[in-house]
Amino acid sequence: MYFNPLEDKIIILGGGPSGVSAGFHFYKQGVRSTLIERQDKVGGLSRTLKTGDFMTDIGPHRFYTKNNSLTDLIRELLKDDWIPVERFTRFYIKGKFYNYPIKLFSALWSLGAVWAVNAFVDYAGSRFKKKFFPPEIKNFEDYAILEFGKTLAELNMLNYTEKVWGLPCNRISPDWATQRIRNLSLMEIIKKSLLGKNGKAKSLVETFYYPRWGAGQIYETMEKKAVDGGFLSSFKNKKVVRINHSGNGIRSVVVENKDGSREELQGDIFVSSLPLPYIMEILNPSVPEEILRASRCLKFRSQVYVFLKVRKKSISPDNWIYFPDPEIPFGRISEPNNFSRQLSPDGYTSLFAEYFVSQGDEIWNMKDNELASLTLKSLGSMGFLKEEDVIGFRIHRETHCYPVYDLNYRENLNRVMDYLNTFSNFFTMGRGGRFQYNNQDHALESGILTAKSILENKRYDLDSFFSDSSYLEEDSGNQKV
Repeated sequence: MYFNPLEDKIIILGGGPSGVSAGFHFYKQGVRSTLIERQDKVGGLSRTLKTGDFMTDIGPHRFYTKNNSLTDLIRELLKDDWIPVERFTRFYIKGKFYNYPIKLFSALWSLGAVWAVNAFVDYAGSRFKKKFFPPEIKNFEDYAILEFGKTLAELNMLNYTEKVWGLPCNRISPDWATQRIRNLSLMEIIKKSLLGKNGKAKSLVETFYYPRWGAGQIYETMEKKAVDGGFLSSFKNKKVVRINHSGNGIRSVVVENKDGSREELQGDIFVSSLPLPYIMEILNPSVPEEILRASRCLKFRSQVYVFLKVRKKSISPDNWIYFPDPEIPFGRISEPNNFSRQLSPDGYTSLFAEYFVSQGDEIWNMKDNELASLTLKSLGSMGFLKEEDVIGFRIHRETHCYPVYDLNYRENLNRVMDYLNTFSNFFTMGRGGRFQYNNQDHALESGILTAKSILENKRYDLDSFFSDSSYLEEDSGNQKV
């Protein structure tokens, strides 16, 4: 494929972070593109919802990257609205709070001497085993116990992982660990506890940047600049329902409007962040049955969110709090005011609870008022809120939130990607399009590198910068944008 900027029409499917950043990069290079988004605003899972005078992201978002050019890009876009936030995060386990990153000596004091002895004995045993009799790592449970010891792994890591993914940890691929928590060890935690901020422990960032008016401000600002600059046509409330192909290329897409009408859009190059299983279902002609079976094995976890408007100035000092205990129905709460005070009216705050679910399960199908009551009951029992503090609520549901790294996902993913790579004018990117649980900064870079691939007639490896987990916290020589 050779891109001709004067003749070729680029169509971007999906207006999440990667789709918007791709369109923005095309705009910066003076190349026109068309963006199709099914929601009424851009940002995808990083968009900001407005409910009356209150605002919230779809879950807590922190922006941290050592890619200086990416940081400079966002800072230039948002200027004074790009604000630093001190990170304060805790786990709530069996009625007690524990700091994350772990403050080791405080945790040991709370958990008691017996637990501490068991933890260090288990850890020493796992270190000995890893050094002299290294076992085969078959799943996430194997990895976590080998790296941390059983006692420490069971404190929060295994329970919380099972709550998020809806699978026992012995059915989750070890890729989840190597991508997200590699190099984070008990020794790093000890170093952090002893040396403080200069310990340089992995995955323990203490300050991050955040847009004053919510994470969606990044993508709405990008979209506006590109549209106003005359190089991006942005269409929202349009759902892609068919992708037509022939030979080795995509020829057009069919979109469904909010009123149910449909229209076909012809293009020369197609860039997509749509979830891979969905793409495979709407390809026309249909894909081979064995490829379709593989794509249907690529599962996503969905989420249900409960947003509470609260008649209080503050609930807690935390940006977010994790709840590994299985008896607590939600997995995480966040307080938007602790990211930016502009997200609630003066004198008020809000709380955002996240349920990790599978589409169609009990929580997903629960009525809104029942879900709000369930959330309030749990929060009340832990002393966060009283029912009379809440002046309103909103329930929000999202599908395709977290790609599930089961034991067979890699084999199925490779089959799907090998098939899609036969289309010379089709590029996938972002969390949904690459089936990667990445952060919004990775998704941004994924979109930019996709745009560069097209403009430079060279396919960049979108997986390499993410597969090196040190990228999450430090500059390790990754491709710059």
